[in-house]
Amino acid sequence: MGGQFERFFQDQARVKRREMMEFHTKGYLRGEIYPVRYNVLKIPEDHHIACSSVFAFGGFLDVNFRHHDFFLGRDNARNFFKVYFSFEYDPENNNIHPIHRNWTQGMINKFKFTREKENEKGQKVKKVFLPIIPNLYELKSKINPYHRTFEKWPEYDSKELLKLSRKIEERVKRIIELTYKKITDPKESNPHPITEKLMSKYYKENLFKRFSGWIGSKTLKIIFAINKNKIASKISKTTIEWILKDLEEKKLIK
Repeated sequence: MGGQFERFFQDQARVKRREMMEFHTKGYLRGEIYPVRYNVLKIPEDHHIACSSVFAFGGFLDVNFRHHDFFLGRDNARNFFKVYFSFEYDPENNNIHPIHRNWTQGMINKFKFTREKENEKGQKVKKVFLPIIPNLYELKSKINPYHRTFEKWPEYDSKELLKLSRKIEERVKRIIELTYKKITDPKESNPHPITEKLMSKYYKENLFKRFSGWIGSKTLKIIFAINKNKIASKISKTTIEWILKDLEEKKLIK
């Protein structure tokens, strides 16, 4: 008996070649579950999750983005189990799954739903289905806790981002300083002596190149000292502008 169970689990764990071929060809979306968000008119939104903004870093901007996506994902999961993990219920034709035979009429009325299904003639007809795992939250008057719904996107207050402009500018300035130091400071140690020797031999510098390099270094230092603040300010402004534009395109800004 133990050997039979062992072979059974080994067979289940093996990768099926046909399924792998479908994944890597035309059926690459097979088995994938994507978040879906509909507006009040039951039309799918162009952007489904709030945290997908700002190159998927939108969740760091506002906790409400994360709240929205959490509850949206939970509702999507419930709907997925309700629709795809269900059996047809047709008592007139004695089509009742054993797990639903002892359901009361109240349970059936509460959890049943209809969807289209093709019959033997290829025609689409509406059929009644019952879930395998009923969503017990439907017994409550309010499905979402904390009164959260998805009729409206969470909105980000742009003032919160503008308050960070000075910190962003200081951060950019520090990155520029570290970059400049990395480029100009002599190496304290040489962990690759062979490579250094080969590079010095192949790219041997004459007196003119050394002098011009020294002039270039001094010029770079002057330019850096003069324009460091301007560069940091420009990068900070561009960053904030780009973030606000992305939030506006995704309808996430007040």
